Amino acid sequence: MCLVSWFECYSIGLTGTRQGMTDRQHGVVVDLVLRSSFKEAHHGDCIGADAEFHEILECCKDSSEFEIVIHPPTNSRQRAFCKCDRLLPEKSYTERDQDMVLASDVVLAISLHHWEMDRSGTWNTVRFARRKGRQILIIWPDGTTKMENQWRNYHRW
Repeated sequence: MCLVSWFECYSIGLTGTRQGMTDRQHGVVVDLVLRSSFKEAHHGDCIGADAEFHEILECCKDSSEFEIVIHPPTNSRQRAFCKCDRLLPEKSYTERDQDMVLASDVVLAISLHHWEMDRSGTWNTVRFARRKGRQILIIWPDGTTKMENQWRNYHRW
């Protein structure tokens, strides 16, 4: 799987389950980070998928130049407290998720299940990204992907 031509953008953001990524989701995210070109990576600093994404980014920072930007929640109970290049002010889950979407050209969504859920922070973030016309890559538990709102030859910088 190579998404290089699609994944050349200024900024990426990740939303995902607090249960963390499956091995296959992890492999897809590693592949995307290694094969992609971006200047900023955004996440919400929660345990699970956010923290795992952060570890992937830290491991890949030697081969790429990008800034890690954290959008922390006001509720610190589920925070991972990752170290980053830019820490934004704490906001409610909904507000910080929306800020992350607005700051991202591409949103990676790590789904806990193979279907969309009504009461889920990840899926609320995906629905907001759809309304804002962002590119979205949904990564299902088995590692398969679904791309939405794909733009051609999009470069913001």
